[in-house]
Amino acid sequence: MSNPLRSLNENFRYNYCTAKSLMLLFTNKADRDLIQQWLDKLQSIKTGSTETLNNRNSYMWTLVLSMQTNRLIKPFTDSPTSFDLPPLKEVMSAEEYGDILRKTHAGSTGSDVVHPDQKAERRHATVREVAPSEFLSSQPTPRDGSFCYMAVFSDWG
Repeated sequence: MSNPLRSLNENFRYNYCTAKSLMLLFTNKADRDLIQQWLDKLQSIKTGSTETLNNRNSYMWTLVLSMQTNRLIKPFTDSPTSFDLPPLKEVMSAEEYGDILRKTHAGSTGSDVVHPDQKAERRHATVREVAPSEFLSSQPTPRDGSFCYMAVFSDWG
């Protein structure tokens, strides 16, 4: 059986490395300094309950999502406090979180990649609902390579 604390720390390290890479894309030194402060704060939370580490990972994931849109959002527009981080849902509303998810998804290239030989109409296909049992058969087929699907679950109230 896997160790949940180990999994949380591995997840954090992966997102930490992603954030460090994305930080290089920020040209504004003040933004880079804020990002580094947040990374230092989040990295300082090494032990604790599963709830504490989940909260740390939520902040890290939201920071990475924010960085993918090339702009920082609250709470990352201010330096982190020296106190324990409150749960993210107390600092950020569900609407704000949904907004950053939509912006990140809209900027992704995975869902709108079309091989040049395919018809142009495919690029602007309308979104339609598909029964779960037909999901895979309704997906585009890559010519060379593969697609990777990821699911994200949340307990936002």
